[in-house]
Amino acid sequence: ELILEELDEAGIEVLLLSMPVHNELKVALNPGWWDPFNYTVEKLSEDYHFIDLTWENWGGENFYDPVHLSEIGRQNVCIEISDRIDVVR
Repeated sequence: ELILEELDEAGIEVLLLSMPVHNELKVALNPGWWDPFNYTVEKLSEDYHFIDLTWENWGGENFYDPVHLSEIGRQNVCIEISDRIDVVR
C-alpha cells in the first residue's frame, strides 16, 4: 500500500493487473484460499484501476502449466490489457 500511495502522490496513474489463472488451479485449492486475494482486490479497486483477469475462463492453450502463460496466453493478456486501458482512460 505504501508504494501505491507514493506513486499516487507523485501523480503517477496506477493500474493494477491480476493475471488469468488456469481453471485446474482455481478449483484445486482449498475453499477459502482465495478469500484474502478477493478482499485485497475489492479494497484496492476502491482507489485504483484494477484489471482482474483471475476469474475469466481461458482455454488450456493459454498456459504452459497451471501457473505459467504460454506465448498465446501472453499475447492474449496484452490484447485484454490494451482493450481495457482504452476504457479506463
